[in-house]
Amino acid sequence: MKKVLLIGMMGLLALTTVGCGCDKKKKEEEKDVKVVENTEKDVIKDQEVEVFKMTNTSLVYDGSLSTLVTDVTNTSTETQYMKSFDIIVKDKDGQEMLTMLGYIGEEIPGKETRTITSNTDMDISKAGSVEYKINR
Repeated sequence: MKKVLLIGMMGLLALTTVGCGCDKKKKEEEKDVKVVENTEKDVIKDQEVEVFKMTNTSLVYDGSLSTLVTDVTNTSTETQYMKSFDIIVKDKDGQEMLTMLGYIGEEIPGKETRTITSNTDMDISKAGSVEYKINR
């Protein structure tokens, strides 16, 4: 009787230490995340607003977060201050889906570039266009 009890206790201890394989399930679920990149021409196209040019734009949705990355270049030869800019995301029918904020908050010397990343928990992977508005 003591042997059965001892073997049972050792078995429970082994299961507790090793686990029940739950970690494997979590890792498999994480691999199933599908990343969607929006390649719509009016989303990723280069745009000029005042003396700033937005280039190399990408919009990616990873299943829980949409991330827009764009390079902002001061096309003038003079230093320019930019507080932030609105990123107006529209659907394929031209209806506004969301306005995100691209924050810079500093001076950008002439001909220099800053890379800006903006995130939202909304799925905007099917956006039809993106427009920018400067906030000084």
